[in-house]
Amino acid sequence: MQHKGIEYEIAMIEPGLWKWQFRIGAVIKSGQTKASLELLADRRVRITINRELRIANRSVQRPKYRRAKLAQKVQRSEWQS
Repeated sequence: MQHKGIEYEIAMIEPGLWKWQFRIGAVIKSGQTKASLELLADRRVRITINRELRIANRSVQRPKYRRAKLAQKVQRSEWQS
């Protein structure tokens, strides 16, 4: 199956217990979830994918932005003194 360009797999281990796995870049994430229906397990995996994508984007973009803001504050304080 696929969600937001990420290929993922879900397999039933036993009734009510599902195993899932997906990969974002070089990082492989896997786990288990308890759900009575496959659709519920699928939804939980898609929520996990969304969370991991959000974390991956945050770690790439934020440091550059914060450094730029800090540099602006330093320049302003130097001009005022």
